[in-house]
Amino acid sequence: MTYSIKTMSSLFFIFLKLAIATFGGGMAMVPILKREAVETHNWLSEEQFVEMMVVTQSAPGVIAIKFAVYLGYRAAGLGGVFFALLGLSIPSVFIMTFLAALISSGQGMETVDKFFFGVRPTVVALILGVGLNMGRNSLKSFFDFALFLFCLVLLVFFSCHPLLVILIGALAGIAKNKLGPQADKEVAP
Repeated sequence: MTYSIKTMSSLFFIFLKLAIATFGGGMAMVPILKREAVETHNWLSEEQFVEMMVVTQSAPGVIAIKFAVYLGYRAAGLGGVFFALLGLSIPSVFIMTFLAALISSGQGMETVDKFFFGVRPTVVALILGVGLNMGRNSLKSFFDFALFLFCLVLLVFFSCHPLLVILIGALAGIAKNKLGPQADKEVAP
Protein backbone atom coordinates (compact mmCIF):
# COMPACT_ATOMS: atom_id res chain seq x y z
CA MET A 1 0.00 0.00 0.00
CA THR A 2 1.30 3.46 -0.92
CA TYR A 3 0.85 6.50 1.28
CA SER A 4 1.03 10.10 0.21
CA ILE A 5 3.83 12.50 1.02
CA LYS A 6 1.09 14.95 2.05
CA THR A 7 -0.14 12.58 4.78
CA MET A 8 3.39 11.96 6.07
CA SER A 9 4.22 15.67 6.09
CA SER A 10 0.92 16.37 7.88
CA LEU A 11 1.87 13.85 10.55
CA PHE A 12 5.31 15.46 10.90
CA PHE A 13 3.86 18.96 11.36
CA ILE A 14 1.04 17.83 13.67
CA PHE A 15 3.48 16.12 16.04
CA LEU A 16 5.95 19.00 15.71
CA LYS A 17 3.17 21.37 16.78
CA LEU A 18 2.13 19.04 19.61
CA ALA A 19 5.69 18.78 20.91
CA ILE A 20 6.08 22.57 20.91
CA ALA A 21 2.63 23.51 22.21
CA THR A 22 1.82 20.94 24.88
CA PHE A 23 3.17 20.94 28.40
CA GLY A 24 2.46 18.53 31.21
CA GLY A 25 2.94 15.18 29.54
CA GLY A 26 1.36 13.25 26.73
CA MET A 27 -2.20 13.49 28.02
CA ALA A 28 -2.07 17.26 27.56
CA MET A 29 -1.81 16.72 23.80
CA VAL A 30 -5.00 14.66 23.55
CA PRO A 31 -7.42 17.53 22.73
CA ILE A 32 -5.24 18.78 19.86
CA LEU A 33 -4.49 15.26 18.64
CA LYS A 34 -8.19 14.40 18.64
CA ARG A 35 -9.07 17.51 16.65
CA GLU A 36 -6.35 16.77 14.08
CA ALA A 37 -6.90 13.00 13.76
CA VAL A 38 -10.71 12.90 13.94
CA GLU A 39 -12.04 16.26 12.78
CA THR A 40 -9.41 17.80 10.50
CA HIS A 41 -7.88 14.80 8.68
CA ASN A 42 -10.49 12.06 9.29
CA TRP A 43 -7.75 9.48 9.92
CA LEU A 44 -9.77 8.05 12.83
CA SER A 45 -13.44 8.00 13.81
CA GLU A 46 -14.49 8.99 17.35
CA GLU A 47 -14.69 5.30 18.25
CA GLN A 48 -11.27 4.56 16.75
CA PHE A 49 -9.80 7.49 18.71
CA VAL A 50 -11.14 6.01 21.94
CA GLU A 51 -9.65 2.65 20.90
CA MET A 52 -6.31 4.40 20.33
CA MET A 53 -6.52 5.85 23.83
CA VAL A 54 -7.20 2.42 25.31
CA VAL A 55 -4.38 0.73 23.38
CA THR A 56 -1.82 3.45 24.10
CA GLN A 57 -2.74 3.56 27.80
CA SER A 58 -2.48 -0.22 28.06
CA ALA A 59 1.01 -0.57 26.58
CA PRO A 60 4.14 0.38 28.52
CA GLY A 61 6.18 3.42 27.55
CA VAL A 62 5.89 7.14 26.97
CA ILE A 63 2.34 8.05 25.91
CA ALA A 64 3.33 10.71 23.36
CA ILE A 65 5.53 8.21 21.54
CA LYS A 66 2.75 5.63 21.56
CA PHE A 67 0.34 8.21 20.12
CA ALA A 68 2.82 9.01 17.33
CA VAL A 69 3.41 5.35 16.51
CA TYR A 70 -0.27 4.40 16.56
CA LEU A 71 -1.59 7.34 14.59
CA GLY A 72 1.41 7.42 12.25
CA TYR A 73 0.91 3.78 11.35
CA ARG A 74 -2.88 4.07 10.96
CA ALA A 75 -2.56 7.13 8.72
CA ALA A 76 0.53 6.28 6.64
CA GLY A 77 2.18 2.98 7.60
CA LEU A 78 5.83 2.84 8.67
CA GLY A 79 6.62 6.11 6.88
CA GLY A 80 3.92 7.78 8.97
CA VAL A 81 5.47 6.36 12.13
CA PHE A 82 8.89 7.72 11.14
CA PHE A 83 7.63 11.25 10.35
CA ALA A 84 5.33 11.45 13.39
CA LEU A 85 8.20 10.41 15.69
CA LEU A 86 10.60 12.82 13.99
CA GLY A 87 8.17 15.72 14.43
CA LEU A 88 7.61 14.75 18.06
CA SER A 89 11.34 14.46 18.85
CA ILE A 90 12.92 17.55 17.30
CA PRO A 91 11.37 20.21 19.58
CA SER A 92 11.91 18.11 22.70
CA VAL A 93 15.62 17.77 22.02
CA PHE A 94 16.09 21.52 21.57
CA ILE A 95 13.76 22.61 24.38
CA MET A 96 15.21 20.17 26.93
CA THR A 97 18.77 21.05 25.97
CA PHE A 98 17.96 24.74 26.46
CA LEU A 99 16.20 24.14 29.80
CA ALA A 100 19.00 21.88 31.07
CA ALA A 101 21.59 24.53 30.21
CA LEU A 102 19.47 27.25 31.83
CA ILE A 103 18.92 25.30 35.03
CA SER A 104 22.54 24.08 35.17
CA SER A 105 23.70 27.67 35.07
CA GLY A 106 21.76 28.29 38.29
CA GLN A 107 19.86 31.23 36.80
CA GLY A 108 16.81 29.58 35.29
CA MET A 109 15.09 27.56 38.00
CA GLU A 110 13.02 30.46 39.37
CA THR A 111 11.84 31.40 35.86
CA VAL A 112 10.94 27.79 35.05
CA ASP A 113 8.99 27.48 38.33
CA LYS A 114 7.00 30.66 37.58
CA PHE A 115 6.20 29.40 34.09
CA PHE A 116 4.87 26.06 35.33
CA PHE A 117 2.91 27.72 38.14
CA GLY A 118 0.37 28.80 35.52
CA VAL A 119 0.74 25.83 33.19
CA ARG A 120 -0.04 23.08 35.73
CA PRO A 121 -3.73 24.01 36.34
CA THR A 122 -4.21 24.48 32.61
CA VAL A 123 -2.94 20.98 31.90
CA VAL A 124 -5.32 19.55 34.51
CA ALA A 125 -8.22 21.30 32.75
CA LEU A 126 -7.14 19.89 29.37
CA ILE A 127 -6.91 16.34 30.69
CA LEU A 128 -10.24 16.61 32.51
CA GLY A 129 -11.90 17.95 29.35
CA VAL A 130 -10.62 14.99 27.34
CA GLY A 131 -11.82 12.60 30.03
CA LEU A 132 -15.30 14.11 29.99
CA ASN A 133 -15.49 13.94 26.19
CA MET A 134 -14.28 10.33 26.16
CA GLY A 135 -16.81 9.45 28.85
CA ARG A 136 -19.63 10.97 26.83
CA ASN A 137 -18.58 8.83 23.85
CA SER A 138 -17.67 5.63 25.74
CA LEU A 139 -20.04 5.19 28.69
CA LYS A 140 -23.13 3.94 26.89
CA SER A 141 -24.48 1.25 29.20
CA PHE A 142 -25.04 0.70 32.89
CA PHE A 143 -22.13 -1.76 32.84
CA ASP A 144 -19.80 0.85 31.30
CA PHE A 145 -20.77 3.46 33.88
CA ALA A 146 -20.50 1.05 36.84
CA LEU A 147 -17.08 -0.16 35.69
CA PHE A 148 -15.96 3.46 35.24
CA LEU A 149 -17.00 4.37 38.79
CA PHE A 150 -15.39 1.24 40.24
CA CYS A 151 -12.09 1.91 38.46
CA LEU A 152 -12.17 5.59 39.44
CA VAL A 153 -12.58 4.61 43.10
CA LEU A 154 -9.67 2.16 42.80
CA LEU A 155 -7.45 4.87 41.30
CA VAL A 156 -8.41 7.82 43.50
CA PHE A 157 -9.15 6.30 46.89
CA PHE A 158 -6.99 3.16 46.90
CA SER A 159 -4.08 4.39 44.71
CA CYS A 160 -4.18 1.20 42.65
CA HIS A 161 -1.57 0.93 39.94
CA PRO A 162 -3.05 1.86 36.52
CA LEU A 163 -1.92 -1.46 35.04
CA LEU A 164 -3.95 -3.33 37.67
CA VAL A 165 -6.99 -1.16 36.93
CA ILE A 166 -6.62 -1.83 33.19
CA LEU A 167 -6.36 -5.57 33.88
CA ILE A 168 -9.51 -5.43 36.02
CA GLY A 169 -11.31 -3.58 33.23
CA ALA A 170 -10.18 -6.11 30.64
CA LEU A 171 -11.33 -9.04 32.79
CA ALA A 172 -14.66 -7.32 33.47
CA GLY A 173 -15.14 -6.81 29.71
CA ILE A 174 -14.42 -10.48 29.02
CA ALA A 175 -16.83 -11.53 31.79
CA LYS A 176 -19.55 -9.22 30.46
CA ASN A 177 -19.24 -10.70 26.99
CA LYS A 178 -19.54 -14.23 28.46
CA LEU A 179 -22.80 -13.19 30.16
CA GLY A 180 -24.23 -11.85 26.91
CA PRO A 181 -26.52 -8.91 26.11
CA GLN A 182 -28.37 -8.92 29.46
CA ALA A 183 -25.25 -7.40 31.08
CA ASP A 184 -25.23 -4.45 28.69
CA LYS A 185 -28.43 -2.46 29.05
CA GLU A 186 -28.31 1.00 27.43
CA VAL A 187 -28.26 4.07 29.67
CA ALA A 188 -30.81 6.72 28.74
CA PRO A 189 -29.15 9.88 27.35
